[in-house]
Amino acid sequence: MNPKTNFFQSVRSAHPGLVATLVLGVLILGTFGWSRDYAMLKLDSVTYILEDRAIQVLDWEHLWRVLTTYYYVNYNPLHRISYMVDLALWGPDPGCLRATNFLLHWGATVFAYLSWNRFTNKPLAVWLAVLVFALHPTRIECVVWLSQRKDVLSAVFGFAAFWAYLKAQPDHAGPSDHVVGSTLSPRNAPTFLFWYGISLGLYICALASKAQWVSLAAVLVLTDLARRNPMNRVRMWSYVPFFAVSLLFAWLAVDAQLIEGKQGTSPSLWVYLTGPFTDLAVYAWNTLLPVQLYLRVPRFGRPNPQWWVVAGGVIFFVMTVWAMVRSWQAQRVWFFGWGWFYLFLLPMLNLLPGLLEPSDRYLYVAILGPFYSLGVWFSRFSWQKQMLTTTGLSCFWLAATLWYLPVWKNDLSLWTYTVKFDPTNILVVAQLAMAQTDAGTFPQAHQTIELALRMQGQHPLLYQTAMMLAQKEGTSPETFFQRALAATPHSISLKLQYCSWLLDQKRVAEAETLLHATPIPERLGASFLAKATYQSVRIAEERGNLASGLSDVKKLLAQDPYHDRYWLMLGRLYESMGNKPAAEEAYRAAARLNEKLIEPRYRLALSEFQRQRLAEAETWLLTARTSLGAQIPAPALNLLAAIYRQTKRPRQALAAAGEAVQADPKPQYVMNLMRLQLAAGNDPQPFLRGLLNRNPELHLEISRDPQLARFLP
Repeated sequence: MNPKTNFFQSVRSAHPGLVATLVLGVLILGTFGWSRDYAMLKLDSVTYILEDRAIQVLDWEHLWRVLTTYYYVNYNPLHRISYMVDLALWGPDPGCLRATNFLLHWGATVFAYLSWNRFTNKPLAVWLAVLVFALHPTRIECVVWLSQRKDVLSAVFGFAAFWAYLKAQPDHAGPSDHVVGSTLSPRNAPTFLFWYGISLGLYICALASKAQWVSLAAVLVLTDLARRNPMNRVRMWSYVPFFAVSLLFAWLAVDAQLIEGKQGTSPSLWVYLTGPFTDLAVYAWNTLLPVQLYLRVPRFGRPNPQWWVVAGGVIFFVMTVWAMVRSWQAQRVWFFGWGWFYLFLLPMLNLLPGLLEPSDRYLYVAILGPFYSLGVWFSRFSWQKQMLTTTGLSCFWLAATLWYLPVWKNDLSLWTYTVKFDPTNILVVAQLAMAQTDAGTFPQAHQTIELALRMQGQHPLLYQTAMMLAQKEGTSPETFFQRALAATPHSISLKLQYCSWLLDQKRVAEAETLLHATPIPERLGASFLAKATYQSVRIAEERGNLASGLSDVKKLLAQDPYHDRYWLMLGRLYESMGNKPAAEEAYRAAARLNEKLIEPRYRLALSEFQRQRLAEAETWLLTARTSLGAQIPAPALNLLAAIYRQTKRPRQALAAAGEAVQADPKPQYVMNLMRLQLAAGNDPQPFLRGLLNRNPELHLEISRDPQLARFLP
């Protein structure tokens, strides 16, 4: 016998799933690898990755903060920790972050194969289900969209927990209709306890990644029923820890929604009753023929779903429940497949209208059940027909995935595609306008916004997009603020945003009037109250009411001691009150919490410079420069030039001063650069001519300095 053939046969006999998992890995990387260089989508991804202050530094303090706080109306600490590790290793590189998603999706697929293969005695049905699970178009939203890593990460732990639970069982025969599971005995108790403990630990990790896995506790009961395991006292008690953990994380998920002010709508009784069936119709359609049907029937801005969608959901529900009832005695594995589908969709069905919209990512785990049931139905055919059918269906969904994948290349392509399905959805149109603004296509963005306003009316997100557009164009967004407030006078977020803009413009009286006229209902949650309190602290700082502002910012820090902006404000207030040591301590806390925050580092560097501790001042500024690069502001660059000048480094001083003038050509920075050039023996006239043409006010300021006035043309 050929030694190579003998080697591969021995590998296959020792590890029967090795070839299958390697094939799945090649298919996943070959399919989704095209998206590695796609941009980071602004929708949620920036919020989860770039704006989460707690994950920017990998240390014990930030880890503890992630484990003990909610973020973005969720409690998913392992989801955030995975970003923390990636940022520490690679930085905010979308390619590396997405590569991690590929590997996690592969891991979830491998454990799905191992667990379901251990559970059933129908390998071809498992292969069809796992193959579709790996390559189906509904995977794109979870794998390519970086903020949805919670789905692939939780699936790795969830499927591994399911596999470990099955491995803990004393019977390994699978859910055959003629095999009765054995009872736990003292002889196999150590093995059971070992794998049971691993399963419970992995289950906790799955829930700490995404709360959708609360359904696994009920799935375990369904698994033992399908395997015909006797429900004795030991087995019943073994479910208790799983259900206890499920209830705990379900409570944490609801509590995060309530505290952060996630509010639903006030639907009619018709919407309340038909919402789950509408979602079910969308999920069923996207499972069989994924064309983003949910964009055709959005409830965002529409009080009632279409009757034909509700009818489709009711028909699908009745048919599948009838099939489950019929298969309970004859084919329990089919019953298990549809039970899996419904149990994992139950937390995602729109039982409270307004909280959720049907989306591909909610199908990530549930989709395995229907295709397993389909594979069981195919098992009545011959082996050749099963393989032919499996290959044909897989190629169909693979082609759909490759066709749909380029849509997720960037925000502009995604929302351009999306708006085609529902041009009357204001949320979708606003996202398209925002993507056009980010892409710099300002005329198209204006056209999209005006079309949406004429088409359907008012929505705060449209005006927020218009304000962002005005700021990027360099025009005042005040007109859009006023139009937005006239159209949506009860929008708290718009009023707070307008108040912040007024304070940026030093229009304190108007900001104060607006803030006092904006009561914050308690139902909106702590986040809105904190934003309003922060604006009142800014007003107190501008008014000189330092004691009042100090009291308010301390209250904010008591609620959120890890907020870098609060520590920065505390330092500014202490500095205004003359308490330098307390101010420096607050600045150090702000700098430690956010490495990209320049102001506390600049203020600490200025304080060290005034004490003639030049090395410490330079360290603070260089740390900021390492984090921000070319984004370091002109005052910090000018201070860095002063440090270089005092430490006898003229070339570095000239370079830093030149960068300060490029960032902000104020007279003081220009005159400082001229003095440095004179000290170096250079002629400042060439660069001065270009600056005078762009800023005529420089002529007057330079003429007042006898040393520099002679260089004026």
